[in-house]
Amino acid sequence: MTSDTQDFSTVVTLTIDLLSQIVLVLVIGVVLLTQNVRLALITFAVGPIVVTIALVFRQLARNAMQQAQRALATVNATIQETISGIGVAKNFRQEAAIYDDFQDVNELAYRVQLTRVAVFGSIFPLLNTVSGIAVSVIIYVGGLMAIQQDISVGEWYLFVQGLTIFFYPITSLASFWSQFQQGLAASERVFALIDDEPLVVQTGNEPVGRLRGEIAYEKVTFNYSTGRSTVLQNFSLTIPAGQTLAIVGHTGAGKSSLVKVLMRFYEYQGGDVLVDGRSIRTLDLSQYRRQLGLVPQAPFLFSGTVAENVRYGRPEASDSEVETAARQLGDGSWLADLPDGLQTDVGERGRGSRWGSGSWWPWPACCCKTRPSCCWTKPPPASTR
Repeated sequence: MTSDTQDFSTVVTLTIDLLSQIVLVLVIGVVLLTQNVRLALITFAVGPIVVTIALVFRQLARNAMQQAQRALATVNATIQETISGIGVAKNFRQEAAIYDDFQDVNELAYRVQLTRVAVFGSIFPLLNTVSGIAVSVIIYVGGLMAIQQDISVGEWYLFVQGLTIFFYPITSLASFWSQFQQGLAASERVFALIDDEPLVVQTGNEPVGRLRGEIAYEKVTFNYSTGRSTVLQNFSLTIPAGQTLAIVGHTGAGKSSLVKVLMRFYEYQGGDVLVDGRSIRTLDLSQYRRQLGLVPQAPFLFSGTVAENVRYGRPEASDSEVETAARQLGDGSWLADLPDGLQTDVGERGRGSRWGSGSWWPWPACCCKTRPSCCWTKPPPASTR
């Protein structure tokens, strides 16, 4: 999402430069033809050679860039996962194992990048060799023609200078090619993500109305992706409306999967799920989800204020409704711990502000006008908690 989109944006910029280089080649080509047709044709003969080199190079470059982009994505994902789970790793003394895993991923990325550099590094010496031979031929033939007075020395010199200008855009086009290949490889990944069709597809768009809440799993079969083990196999369960049900089981048994299937976060492969006797595949998905309330295992806060996070599911809710809903959480006493009440700013997951910055102890809670001596500009030492 980060590096691939940046590489693709670079292609858009290079396209403008490419058009200007093409115009320059056309203008110089016309000038060379007006000076001497014979020498101009010798110069133009280099064009097919350059195109042939580019076509051969294209496939190699595309494969090298695709592998490099995948390797970079793997490195980024590994780093992100390591940073997110570093606390758990330290707790179980797995720092060395994490380092070894990263070494393997980094070594693979290093080898892929070496291949990419070798492929792209070979194109410029090859093109410079071709252009150098062409310039030598033009200088030799043009010199003979000048000696035989077929052209003047001034025209021959002007042609040599124009030839240098003519080859510069061609070399530039070749240099752009490597960046184009990188951008095109990135664009394939970006557009593959954009064009990917959701697996969850509704077969109908029926209005939902008010749900009573009777839930029935009828021989449901579900797995997260093809090739992975089946999570639910011919699973059946009926939950009457208004009943509170607790489902227990070992990790990986499918407890959370039952909820995710009910919420239509994932598509189930067999059977059906009925709510009030209606298949959830036939319901208007937006209206259906408005009837459901989900408390995730890991709460998530978006950047903004506490009030905005409480109002997230109903943007049109008034301030009084937000406060009423907030006071229904626990006994509502946590509101007094917020420095600015419901208008307290929180970052993503609550880590971007002093309050709720990931610490279990809300240290700014005592920062108020009545107890100014209790305020800190940084978290207090552990001995005072």
